[in-house]
Amino acid sequence: MKSNPFATRFVRPGQLNWMADGDDSLPHLVDRFLNCYGARAVIVGPHGSGKSTLLEHLVPLLGCVVWRQSAAAASGGDSAVAIVWLSLRRHERPFRQLVDSCQFWQRSGLLVIDGWEQLSTWQAIRVCWMTRRTGMGLLATCHRDYWLLPTLTKTAATPERVQQLVTERLVNAGCLSASEQRRFNELSLLTQLLQEEQGSVREVFMRLYDRFEDH
Repeated sequence: MKSNPFATRFVRPGQLNWMADGDDSLPHLVDRFLNCYGARAVIVGPHGSGKSTLLEHLVPLLGCVVWRQSAAAASGGDSAVAIVWLSLRRHERPFRQLVDSCQFWQRSGLLVIDGWEQLSTWQAIRVCWMTRRTGMGLLATCHRDYWLLPTLTKTAATPERVQQLVTERLVNAGCLSASEQRRFNELSLLTQLLQEEQGSVREVFMRLYDRFEDH
C-alpha cells in the first residue's frame, strides 16, 4: 500500500520548505529582525498560512541552542541555552507556561512564542516589559498586526506557492506517476481548496490527504 504523501509527519511545521521571494527570504528576515527591529518582532498571518513553518526554519539561524518546554520536562532544562521556545495553547494556561520558562531567560537570549494571540492584552504588555528588563529578544507569531511589536513579515498562501509545495511533496514521495500527480497539483483544484479553507495551507493538505485516501 502506498504511503500517503500528505500524512502529518510529512507536512508538519519544519518538514515543508519555506518558499519566499525577495525580502522575505530567510537571510533577509534574519537581517531585518536583528538589525532593523532590534530582535523584537511578530510574524503575522492567518491560521495555517505557514507562520510555524517559518519559525522552524528561521529560529535555527538566530541561535545555536533551543530550549523547548516539552524537552525541559524530561531533561530538567539547560541554563546555558540561547533560545526559549514556547507553543502556546489556550487550554494549557499559556501565561503560566511563560512564567515557568523565566528561569531559562538570559540577557541576549531570545524568547520565541508561537501563538501570541493566546495572551490577553495585559499579559502581552507584561511579557514585553519582562523581556526588555531581562534583555531577551522576542519573536512571536500572531494572527494580526500587534501594536506592541513591529511586523517582521506577513505569511499569505497563494495557489501558485501551494502548488510548489504539493509538487515537491509528491516528487519526494515518489509514489505516483506524473499523470496521477496531476490529480493533486492542478492549480484550479488548489485554488478552490485554498478559497474553501480561507487561506489555510494546513487545511488544504488535510483535504489532499483525504483525496489521496479516496484515490
